[in-house]
Amino acid sequence: MQFNDLQLDQRQALLNHPTAAIAERAETLMESRGAMVTSNRQTLVDQWMPVTKQEGDVTNGIAMFKKHCAACHIHGETGNEIGPNLTGMSVHPKEEILINVLDPSRSVENNFRTYQILTVDGNVLSGMLAGESANSLRIIDTQGKEKLVLREDIEQLSSSPKSLMPEGFESSMSKAEMADLLSFLAKRDKHAPLSISSVATINSNKGLPGFRGRSGDKLELDSYGRVEVESIPFELIDPQGDRIANIIGLQSSSPRRPSTLPESVSIDCSGKVQAIHLLGGVAWAAYPRFKDETTSMIVRRHYSDSTTSDFELVNGKHIVTYQAGEDVPESTLAIEANGKQVRYLKVPADSDKELTKIEFLKGGDFSIPLVFAVTVEFAGGGH
Repeated sequence: MQFNDLQLDQRQALLNHPTAAIAERAETLMESRGAMVTSNRQTLVDQWMPVTKQEGDVTNGIAMFKKHCAACHIHGETGNEIGPNLTGMSVHPKEEILINVLDPSRSVENNFRTYQILTVDGNVLSGMLAGESANSLRIIDTQGKEKLVLREDIEQLSSSPKSLMPEGFESSMSKAEMADLLSFLAKRDKHAPLSISSVATINSNKGLPGFRGRSGDKLELDSYGRVEVESIPFELIDPQGDRIANIIGLQSSSPRRPSTLPESVSIDCSGKVQAIHLLGGVAWAAYPRFKDETTSMIVRRHYSDSTTSDFELVNGKHIVTYQAGEDVPESTLAIEANGKQVRYLKVPADSDKELTKIEFLKGGDFSIPLVFAVTVEFAGGGH
């Protein structure tokens, strides 16, 4: 077998081998055989950037996604959710999408970092850390296969700042095919579900942060993935056991009550948007236990002209307890599961301006507001 016959992830695993001598030998051989990918990713990005100006073939872009991406990524209902969900990539410009493709390790969420295990019998396993216990670790590789390793069998465990997605994607497709893939990923329909994985703060299976050592309430749903509410598509992140944070939770800091959650998070979004649709509308320490009409959360819309506008989600009007069976007038029941509820509400946006960012900020009251999914609705139905 030649080095060029190896998959990109196999080459990356050799270059990151925990035994330094093997990694150095692999690098030397790959360089001599012309199988080494360039380490200067920015130069490569600059060379490929002109493809973002090309009008690609969306139909062939779908084929490119299925061929090169679907093994690890999901878009809509196509593919496998090992790496980040790409359904909402259309809210990012083509230039940003290209950078993510060609330089996947430039900005890596902790959930998708690469771990390597060297076992006592000399085997090397590489993949994402799927979970761990006192006695074992679970690793998921790029093919979606999960492997259980007992701690007593581990000689060495190391993590890498590298993404599980290997570098060198440019060697597997032409620039014309890349233009097609980018056109598919950037194609805007009327609605675009946004990924909240980089800003989610709570794993629903672990639940809310507890107080004084107690465990908090869990927020488990019956299913995850694509759901439709009020004809709006949303993407609910699968928590994958206790591995992935899948809900945004915000909390005010207090000298009496140390905060374990942030007071604000932001999601980038590019385009003219007429509405922001949310699955949330619920909070801990909310109506009817607390009946004052206080601000639980603020949705701040950032625009390209540097202006912002705030939409307040008010306790007792938009926000209610996550316990099932309670109601408020300005959000509607969307999901009920395991004695808990998730609600739907719509936040307007100025469709005459380019939206650049959606920021969720904690309001002034005591509550912990929750957001399960976010979808934007483009002005004019997308393009």
